[in-house]
Amino acid sequence: MKKSVGIIDCGINNINSLQKAFDKIKVKAEILKDSKKLKSFSHLVLPGVGSFDKGMSNLTDMGFVEEIHTFAKNGNFVLGICLGMQLLFEKSKESSTNSSGLSLIKGKCEKLKSDNNSKIRIPHIGWNSLKIKKNTQLLKDVTDNADFYFVHSYYVIPEDSKSIVAVCTHGIEFAAVVESNNILGVQFHPEKCLDNGLNILKQFSLLS
Repeated sequence: MKKSVGIIDCGINNINSLQKAFDKIKVKAEILKDSKKLKSFSHLVLPGVGSFDKGMSNLTDMGFVEEIHTFAKNGNFVLGICLGMQLLFEKSKESSTNSSGLSLIKGKCEKLKSDNNSKIRIPHIGWNSLKIKKNTQLLKDVTDNADFYFVHSYYVIPEDSKSIVAVCTHGIEFAAVVESNNILGVQFHPEKCLDNGLNILKQFSLLS
């Protein structure tokens, strides 16, 4: 029988706070530094902070890219968080080397734009509300306009707009939650979002 949740640790994320969040909801989550261990799990979390190029470089160097593709192809569930969500896509304007992402979801990442007149600052840091577009299990019991904690300068643009589950507005409206079959992503940090964030992690662990 497969274990529940694996959390990828490739040096681009704060792993401990995420594992503590799973502990709070009584979901056993194991930190993974060995890519070959992915096959033992049914759910995989890819958290991340920092740059797109560094994220892909670390995933590649540690042998995670091919293993993540196999994991997803076999119908297992993947949740990208913050940079991890952006890495699920094909490319990013942040990349100085034109690096390809994991390409598990078709689309790209663009940079948010600052606006001195409206006091929009980049990076987008702090609490902001979600506008829910579709009811899915991941957002079960999350109310429309609930607040979540964001720290990012780039945002995803899925090729298929139907994969956008919820949006947020910071200067522009951008995709904050996406789902494409068994591949999911959130731009905010659920581990920092109190009960709503913990609920999202719980719902992800229950996907089947």
